[in-house]
Amino acid sequence: MRLFFVFVVSLIIQFSFGQTNVLNYKIDTKNSRTKKTTYSLVNSNNNNFAFLILDRKEIHANLFDDNFNAQSSFTFKAPKKKFNDPLGYAVDHNTYHLLYANEYISQIALVSVDFDNKVSTTHELEFKLEDDELYIDTIIHNNELLFLTIMNNSLIIRKLQTDKSLKVIKTISIEQQEKKGFVLKATNTFSLFRDQIEESNFVKIDHRVPTSIEQASSPNKIFKFDNQLIVSIDIENKGTITYSVDLNTYKVKQHVYEYPKGKIDDFEKFNSFICDDKIFQIASSRKEMSFIIKDLNNTVLKEFYLHRDKPITFKNGPIIQEGQTAIPFKTTRELEATSKFLRKASSGKIGISAIKVDDLYEITIGGYKLAPTGGSGFGMTPTTAFDSNTNTFVPVFNPTFNNFYSYSTTKATFFDTVLSENFEHVKKEFEPGLNNMIDSYMVDYKGITGEDIFFHSNTPYYAYFNLKEKQFSLIRFKD
Repeated sequence: MRLFFVFVVSLIIQFSFGQTNVLNYKIDTKNSRTKKTTYSLVNSNNNNFAFLILDRKEIHANLFDDNFNAQSSFTFKAPKKKFNDPLGYAVDHNTYHLLYANEYISQIALVSVDFDNKVSTTHELEFKLEDDELYIDTIIHNNELLFLTIMNNSLIIRKLQTDKSLKVIKTISIEQQEKKGFVLKATNTFSLFRDQIEESNFVKIDHRVPTSIEQASSPNKIFKFDNQLIVSIDIENKGTITYSVDLNTYKVKQHVYEYPKGKIDDFEKFNSFICDDKIFQIASSRKEMSFIIKDLNNTVLKEFYLHRDKPITFKNGPIIQEGQTAIPFKTTRELEATSKFLRKASSGKIGISAIKVDDLYEITIGGYKLAPTGGSGFGMTPTTAFDSNTNTFVPVFNPTFNNFYSYSTTKATFFDTVLSENFEHVKKEFEPGLNNMIDSYMVDYKGITGEDIFFHSNTPYYAYFNLKEKQFSLIRFKD
């Protein structure tokens, strides 16, 4: 629960959003103590909102128009327990199709929620992954569902059809790379990609909100910018490979971005992030770090360098370590020395995240490692994406809501910086007392479950269910 409010307060602070309660309605739940799960679905054609509240064995479905006027509501039986959270959805008029799968993606079912006739139907697809095929993620684009996998030397894009089948619409070849020393032999390209993807699942990035270091540290990422899909893969000691897909024509552009080289010794850790048609790369060791910014045509625009014995001249605020510390009940402390930052950040996975706010880039640089935990390894909500047992993020229905991290299972070390559009450092103070603000904010939110965050028309919405009042509420954040 704490993590969710970190994210909400971050939105308020970084974007100066006001909040408006735009929707409230009662749900006749049979159990006022059971946690709920909310699925928020938006029809991009007519701006209707559908909310599905999972309540043990039932799903409460409600449809509203873009002015939040009630259109339809009914309750239906939830899918069998063997199916996890839906992978994604497609919309056909007032029917919302949710694609479910079991843990190993070996069984797939389509649940169609028909608001006109107030009925739901379940259809199990005959489709199965091939023996050597790996599921990556689903993408929602213009009310259509795209299903992404990798097999042999190919990235495969399938589309959910009206006949409830998954049809291949594009196969992208993972070609041999030969560029300025960046060489992946054709004989080992697939095994390299497969090993890396099995080790770390793809993380779907929502560029409209700040990304945690844990998510940014994944070597495999998916970015969606309007009609462009970018699949990004970081190959350790080599560079970043991107496959950019035009979602209107399905034409593909492939790029390779080499990592910077160390001045003292070879770098040990690497990662990248894409924001605003720029790629941000970092390479690090315990002695030094390089942070480089390029355009998508591979032109270097700016480079920053960190040396263990020199202060960081372009950071805004202190170096922060978050997570368990040696002091009881204290989860945050500040670090002074660059050497400590490099040592702690480089001891685990490193990452960089960037978001553009007005004309400025707000950037976080750092790393994280797992902290000992006696729990199951999952976060505190049933939709948490980070699995600390496997040190990976698992596929999730809503990447926006899952764009936060757990202080109880990780220890992150990072600093923030602000750059202008020309990538010059901008001195800007960050809002102080974030943890105190979070604690104060949480006091008024007891008995809350089924939280969800989603964007519509670039406006963020927060949905939640009040167990005591049996009421669903929707909050809109705006300027």
